Amino acid sequence: MSYIIKQKIKGRIYLYKAESYWDKDKQQARQKRIYIGPEEEHPKKVKRRLQIESVITRNLGNIKLLQSVAKETGLKKILTDIFPDCCEEILALCYYDIMEGTASYKFPYWHNEQNLPGVKKMHSANISKLYDCIGGRQKERMDFIKKWTLQINPQEGIYYDITSLSSYSTNIDFIEWGYNRDGENLPQINMGLVCCQKQSLPFFYTVFPGSIADVSTIKNHLKYLKILKLKDVLHIQDKGFCSVANIL
Repeated sequence: MSYIIKQKIKGRIYLYKAESYWDKDKQQARQKRIYIGPEEEHPKKVKRRLQIESVITRNLGNIKLLQSVAKETGLKKILTDIFPDCCEEILALCYYDIMEGTASYKFPYWHNEQNLPGVKKMHSANISKLYDCIGGRQKERMDFIKKWTLQINPQEGIYYDITSLSSYSTNIDFIEWGYNRDGENLPQINMGLVCCQKQSLPFFYTVFPGSIADVSTIKNHLKYLKILKLKDVLHIQDKGFCSVANIL
């Protein structure tokens, strides 16, 4: 067994290679030294740390599926035509809502883990501005609905129903007190949704003040269908829409 020994002589440190062996004659362990030289001529080896490059992973499967759906249904093309400046961001927020179904302010954390290279980073304030911008572009929204309805082509039965969305907001005019379907002690806004029976896809929506009863929305609903050039369709509704006036 060999090892290095340091010996200080007149202020300098010298290195020796020592080897241990067994002396049979004296029946004891002995040591044999080989001179190496001063310590400064034989510096210690410095261990280099391995440089590990950081690896970033992205979710691809779910995003790829939703992107394929948006393309095959024609949704992406219509959005690109109507909202060319923010089409990718709108789709990304849709993917987020489908996958997570939670508040929009958490979108940036979700976005960091997804494979969406064409989507710019958006924080809560940016998302609010985008929603506000789309909300103010009524003509573009209606153009989208017309093109989407033409793409769906709902020439058979359609389903029509209304849901309520409770809110704490005091800045939305349509939020009013009314019949709350969730049993919450909050004002609400009502949203009417129309779905195509054959395609099982929604193609039109509209909002009503929270105090408006379902039965009172049919006339406006029929006017919108005329704008969309839908005729001779079969409506499937629940009893909440039943009244003498509506039947007539």
